[in-house]
Amino acid sequence: MAFNSYENGTSEDSFVIAGKLYVNPEPGANLSTTWLDGGAIKTDGGGNMVCGNLSPNMILGGQSSTSPVLASAGTIASSGLVTSRVAPAAAVTGVILQAGIASGQLCAVVNESVAASTVTFAASGTSNVAGGTTVSIAGLVSRVFVWDSVTSLWY
Repeated sequence: MAFNSYENGTSEDSFVIAGKLYVNPEPGANLSTTWLDGGAIKTDGGGNMVCGNLSPNMILGGQSSTSPVLASAGTIASSGLVTSRVAPAAAVTGVILQAGIASGQLCAVVNESVAASTVTFAASGTSNVAGGTTVSIAGLVSRVFVWDSVTSLWY
């Protein structure tokens, strides 16, 4: 274990246990995860690095492995995805975008169907999309949404 003391009276503990680096873990921290900067940077235990309110899945996450045929009043997945692919067979309405999981989360919805197969969202209280029924995504088009945890809506 290394201990550093600074002129301003702060200190930092740095140590390695079983191959994991711990830099200044917060008091009482669960050391089954890796901690840096007093817990501002850590893993979530599932292999994802979390930096304060910023998680890699908000910027560098995965895309959906399939592009499901979306039906009217269907739900588009966003949890753990940066790119959610959809492929409606025809124009659909009343669509819901799954609620975000973290402030500032990004989710790009890609409509892989022909141009006429437009995805139109339900009212904001149902769809989680701020513009509600005024927001649509034509086929062969994508749109990036940002989750606002204060309003609980995608913008």
